[in-house]
Amino acid sequence: MNLHPELFAQIGRYVASYEPQLAQTGGQWLVTTDNPDEALGFPDLKEIHTFIRQEIGVRPWDGKPDRPITAYHISIAKRKEFKERGG
Repeated sequence: MNLHPELFAQIGRYVASYEPQLAQTGGQWLVTTDNPDEALGFPDLKEIHTFIRQEIGVRPWDGKPDRPITAYHISIAKRKEFKERGG
């Protein structure tokens, strides 16, 4: 994370857009919001699992799949639960 201080600005926010393939080019691959109504939503747990497991290749240092979103701790809940607890 020291190499990417802009990632710290996303902590504690909701994912509004995620395009992991842009991470390889230095483009903005993650857009977040403070508003839970603007956050991505998923119809079921299978879709969430698919979302989190999106790969952009293999990490050269260990040969494992490169999944940029997993650089973060992710909380999953119903939108109304995030609103009730205020984030």
